[in-house]
Amino acid sequence: MINLAVFGANGRMGVELVKLASNDENINLIYTFTKENSNYDELFKAQVIIDFSAPAASMELLKKASALANPPALVVGTTGLSDEYFNLAKDYKGKFFWASNTSLGVAILNELTKIAAMALKDFDIEIYEKHHKYKADAPSGTALTLANNAKEARNKALNKEHAICFNRTQKRQDNEIGLVSLRGGSVAGYHSVGFYGDDESVELIHNANSRIIFAKGAIKIAKWLVNKENKNYSMSDFVKELLD
Repeated sequence: MINLAVFGANGRMGVELVKLASNDENINLIYTFTKENSNYDELFKAQVIIDFSAPAASMELLKKASALANPPALVVGTTGLSDEYFNLAKDYKGKFFWASNTSLGVAILNELTKIAAMALKDFDIEIYEKHHKYKADAPSGTALTLANNAKEARNKALNKEHAICFNRTQKRQDNEIGLVSLRGGSVAGYHSVGFYGDDESVELIHNANSRIIFAKGAIKIAKWLVNKENKNYSMSDFVKELLD
């Protein structure tokens, strides 16, 4: 049984996390942190805290947790975080996990993107993502992760620096990885990584039909993380163990 708390429990993701955690026989949901219910002493009684809040709130949580002698494990899905945040997270004394997307499908999409970017050396790479009109950041953290993974793999394959081009308005340049964002309606999340050659193309697509997939992924990660040693973890670490 894991003593778990949800930080930002009244947000869109927070509500889904509370529902899942409340109905999970292996989880004891001990605290739901909101602006109206913001007792850090109660929050820090949890073994694991899941945080899908906002950049400023996530930074405050990380700073307060970092000051503890025995900090709880943190599973963070907040996007739009600053370099300052990640620099502080590197020195976190407890277990720390961050992912721009906690869907298992997206995790596999990232691994496939790396493989294709290295294997299809002569293909142009273009990434397209769309989300609901209320999403605060553009491009999405998931799209940025995909683009950076493609960039690193392509740089390694060709030993040449590539650049990410956002919402292109001019002719495509060599060594570019394009990234386009769309916002509208109630789209939960759509990501496409296209590899375009002279006479053929390959597209890798992930379509999120509901944000519940991200909550389910975060719960699985929390259960996995609680028994790990104190250090930083990524979605790649999680996926590697699934594939072993």
